[in-house]
Amino acid sequence: MQVTFANNQILTNDGTVDPVIYTDPIALGNSDRISGVVNVHYIYGTNADLDIKTQVSNDGIYWVDEGIDTSGAASYPAVAIGATGQFRLDAATVLGAFIRVAFEFDSDDTAAIGFDFHSTLDHA
Repeated sequence: MQVTFANNQILTNDGTVDPVIYTDPIALGNSDRISGVVNVHYIYGTNADLDIKTQVSNDGIYWVDEGIDTSGAASYPAVAIGATGQFRLDAATVLGAFIRVAFEFDSDDTAAIGFDFHSTLDHA
């Protein structure tokens, strides 16, 4: 199943608090693996980067990080998304009934980013 979690999404950061947004949850059904492509159209700012984490839930209320994590956690190889271009995220296991994606935009100064995140949910 092809899912677009973010399309022409724009985030800004004033350098004080890193903004985090969450997508609406998607039912996983028989899927237990996610992979994806991030297209960064533009990024401005000092030491600016985008962290992406997938989160799963069994009830849609309580969420845990599982699967893709570009912030450097041990569960997924770190992918520095601090430049324009296309970044392919390898398949990662996700076990739960629902999935959502968290996007956090880190920066030391005023910054902005425009990006898309398209993913594939399938069965391993």
